[in-house]
Amino acid sequence: MHPNIVKVRDAETGQVITLDLYKNTRTMTDASGRLVTMDLGQQDVHIDRALANYAAGYTQWEGLADQVSPIIPTPNASDKFYTWDKDDVFQSVEDLIVGPNAAVKEISPRLSSATFTTVAYGVGASVPLEVSANADSPLKIEMAAVRRCKEAIFLGREARVATSIMTAANWTGGYTNTIAAGAKWNGGASSDPIRDIMTAQEASLTPVRAIAMSERTWHDFFQNAAVQKYVASKIDAPPLGKMDMNSQANIVNDKMNALLGLPPILIGRMRKKTSLTTYGMVWGDNVALINNDPAVPSDGQRISTHRTFRWTGSGASPDGTMQGGFLVRSYFDPKRGAHGARVIVVTHNDAEVMTSVYAGGLLVGAHQ
Repeated sequence: MHPNIVKVRDAETGQVITLDLYKNTRTMTDASGRLVTMDLGQQDVHIDRALANYAAGYTQWEGLADQVSPIIPTPNASDKFYTWDKDDVFQSVEDLIVGPNAAVKEISPRLSSATFTTVAYGVGASVPLEVSANADSPLKIEMAAVRRCKEAIFLGREARVATSIMTAANWTGGYTNTIAAGAKWNGGASSDPIRDIMTAQEASLTPVRAIAMSERTWHDFFQNAAVQKYVASKIDAPPLGKMDMNSQANIVNDKMNALLGLPPILIGRMRKKTSLTTYGMVWGDNVALINNDPAVPSDGQRISTHRTFRWTGSGASPDGTMQGGFLVRSYFDPKRGAHGARVIVVTHNDAEVMTSVYAGGLLVGAHQ
């Protein structure tokens, strides 16, 4: 052994202590000869735990359902609604001349009715007490459960309205126009979105108050060569490609609408998971021209393309609150889990109905 190294054994612990008198260091080994380190590291002085001020997550885009399909509160879960015949307005009466002492031609208003039946949509979540009691401080489990239920309800409504109004079969007898392969908004030698929209406007029996399309189709629209050419020649504004998306939307929606008489464009940005790794646009590849007058049509002189009849007559349950037709319940279930669980339920009763296939129109396959 080197004369500068001294080894001693602790009589109580059995640890061997090695003193290096030359280097002025000390090392220790246990009874089995394993080195016992003396230096402290970062992990030796800290136990990892959750940050008290960080709990990240995602937020869905704002939906279009309430704008495309305005809500009519109803006192009953099902009822009928009346519609005066369109030809009472658009059908001419021949020979309106009335001779002396001749009888005046008589005509009668024509009326039809349809039935709506609301459907109860709901989803719930349970939070066991042992889970909420053991959760880290930033995780507000019950609030997260309510939020999860609401997101599912809103996404479900958005998808139902989008599917209803964007499905060509639902416009049977109304006005649809399939965009040909060479005229798709995102490509094609004959592509002209403005002409497509104006042609559909001309066919509608009512004013078109809004145009609904997905964000992807909206991108096709304002990047389309025909649209860009018109914007460049008619609007005193920077090139669209050099502007942020919101500025582009404002330019096209405001200035072009003023020039062309185009109605506001409603951009559907909501996403929906379509496969294990894929997220698609809820509003798809079609474009709907709609009359979405928010006023309830009670004078026989206005009509909407699509309406949502929402039953609010059920009122709030003893363990919940009703707001805007949505009922949020919260109650304790002693039979769930070892300690019981707090159960959150979100429900509403809706009937989403195409109320007129002649008020507006559908452009099928704008994006390919």
